[in-house]
Amino acid sequence: MALSGLLLACEPSKDIGFGLVPQNEVGVIFTDTLSIETSTILGEVITSNTSTLLVGRYQDPSFGGVRAQTFFQIAADSLFLNQTNSSATLVYDSLRLELSRIYSYGNETLPQTFSLHRITEENGLEREEFNNANSVAFDPASLATFTKTGQELRDAPLTIVRLSDLLGNEIFGMAQTNTPRTEYLQNFKGLALVSEANPGDDVNIVGFSTGFSTRMVLYYSEVSADTTTQRTLSFFIGIGKRFNQIDSERSTSLLGNSLNFPFDGVSISQTDSLAFVQAGVGLQTKISFPTLEQLKQVNNNSLAINRAELVIKAPAGSADFYLPPNLVFYESDASNQILTVGEDENEIELILQQEGRNPFGFTDPLIVTFDARNEEYRADITTYLQLRLTGIKTNPDILISPTGFASSLNRVLINARKSSPFGMKLRLFYTVFK
Repeated sequence: MALSGLLLACEPSKDIGFGLVPQNEVGVIFTDTLSIETSTILGEVITSNTSTLLVGRYQDPSFGGVRAQTFFQIAADSLFLNQTNSSATLVYDSLRLELSRIYSYGNETLPQTFSLHRITEENGLEREEFNNANSVAFDPASLATFTKTGQELRDAPLTIVRLSDLLGNEIFGMAQTNTPRTEYLQNFKGLALVSEANPGDDVNIVGFSTGFSTRMVLYYSEVSADTTTQRTLSFFIGIGKRFNQIDSERSTSLLGNSLNFPFDGVSISQTDSLAFVQAGVGLQTKISFPTLEQLKQVNNNSLAINRAELVIKAPAGSADFYLPPNLVFYESDASNQILTVGEDENEIELILQQEGRNPFGFTDPLIVTFDARNEEYRADITTYLQLRLTGIKTNPDILISPTGFASSLNRVLINARKSSPFGMKLRLFYTVFK
């Protein structure tokens, strides 16, 4: 019965569209009703040395609640205090953290209190790799707090926080003796930036830069008999190690408690034909095309794909959330993991490549940008499906992921209901040879 439906859905192309195939091409057939097997996968998000420090809480009506907190070292090129007069005295003034806001997700109207804490775990940030489930121990006593709405952070992106003078004097003392960086990081292991919002609070996730605009500044003075000169020593996040911990509470969403460990999956039959993609927490959509092989067999293998476009519509209400600006398409295996080649530091993930480029290469990944005018993502996967038909590529699955996987919370719901005009579709143009 499924095969009969498949054949009835195919017809000679009347409206090829997109300038894909000449309209007088004999034997060209179009279909957009091929089945797409779809599920949601919980991927592993490596957040080591992330480009954005994420912190806060928010509630999503479809995806559930999210909490983010961030851990980072902050160091100077050299712990050297500038002193121009050898007879002058160096005096500690203050220690301040400057946080440059570059991202926000969620409700920006309500205030949220953030607190800074000293990391206490021995070698806490010295692991080779961190993912979004990891955490390290920190002192529950805060070094400083600040309260801001998301809108206030948007209007004045630079937040300056005065840190504990106890910590300031400690770092000043290490700088006075020009302590080596390794010893400095053993004594001052780093900072944790956390939100004091409670579970269920609908506030927002804030992203702070890890570039030079975010820094810790030690203020001190060079005091002589007749002059006082203020001086500074800057410490930067980009020099040290850092990662984000990002938790998701999905029990109230359609996903329920079905995704507990990395690479768990849940079919759209359990989620009202919806599939989920979200950066940060690791949600990916897995797709395959089970009727593609049937199509080939019905036509006695005499079939060539002229054009194949995967169209993903953004559902109504998506404008209220940050959609991923781009999607990427990874080749996957039966265990829901991204396929790779090579080993260890030479390991490379297999990403579908752009049309017209080497489909077995690694330098031209297919990155699909959201089309705001048509409210959709449109991916040309012609060569990939042709290689599937010929058996050159044998792994049938694709994982759809957002870019910025470790440094944002951008998300999109994918309607996988075949009958819906807003559902994900494979637009296929193919030629049958007689």
